[in-house]
Amino acid sequence: MKTLYLVRHAKSSWSLNELPDIDRPLNDRGYGDAHLMSKTLLHKIQVPDLMISSSAIRATSTALIFARTFGYPVEKLQLESQLYETKVADYLEVLSRVPDGVQNLMVFAHNFTISEIVPYFLVETIEEMSTCAVMGMDLEIDHWGDIKTARGNRALYLFPKMLKEM
Repeated sequence: MKTLYLVRHAKSSWSLNELPDIDRPLNDRGYGDAHLMSKTLLHKIQVPDLMISSSAIRATSTALIFARTFGYPVEKLQLESQLYETKVADYLEVLSRVPDGVQNLMVFAHNFTISEIVPYFLVETIEEMSTCAVMGMDLEIDHWGDIKTARGNRALYLFPKMLKEM
């Protein structure tokens, strides 16, 4: 059994129109939501063995906030350009290369692909993962190399608005 946490990056800023999309930073709400979600998860899940993030600034910033909250060494955060502007097959390729010693994996990336990959593993579907949403899945595999045939169960699904309404 492997556990996969998919995290959509927090809300980004559109105020600097001259920046390339990959360089867009988080906005104030994004920073707040990333702190809220990471602090909530700190008490709900085991700290991931490995964190992988898209190389886009907004995803990397979200991942760094989670890493610091979890006490995860930021130098171990892996940046993966293959998770930016991509498709489900690219996510599966990245996941298939994860070492088998990793039991709990957290991946920070982008919509629409991050929402599209959830029903690939689970019977249930979701409309769209909101910014800074986290989907945790227990996958019935022993090796990440078997990810393309993995099926599993939802372990948790949280998003900022849900927590703010509690």
